[in-house]
Amino acid sequence: MIMAAFSFFAVAAANAQVTPAETETEDTTSMQMEEATPMQDERKEIELSEAPEAVQTAFQDSEYADWEVVSAYEVTSDEGTTYEMTISDGSTEETVVFDESGAIQEQE
Repeated sequence: MIMAAFSFFAVAAANAQVTPAETETEDTTSMQMEEATPMQDERKEIELSEAPEAVQTAFQDSEYADWEVVSAYEVTSDEGTTYEMTISDGSTEETVVFDESGAIQEQE
């Protein structure tokens, strides 16, 4: 009977242990899932003067040159970095998005 109890506890203890290989597999799988997740857009408020010179020049040469920049953001995503500006002429507000080279990507 003592031998049966000892055998029972030995088997239970062996089944309860997690081997390092199992732990590494779980950690590696978690890391792979994190790497596969697309980057979330990162928005950072900036001054127009902090945007690349190409963006500043494109804005000054655009039809919006006389408009006030209400806010400007540097937006970084998987596709690259863009510069989103909310601008106003005093009565109307619009949003204009430039890429790093100064090309207008969107106008709203």
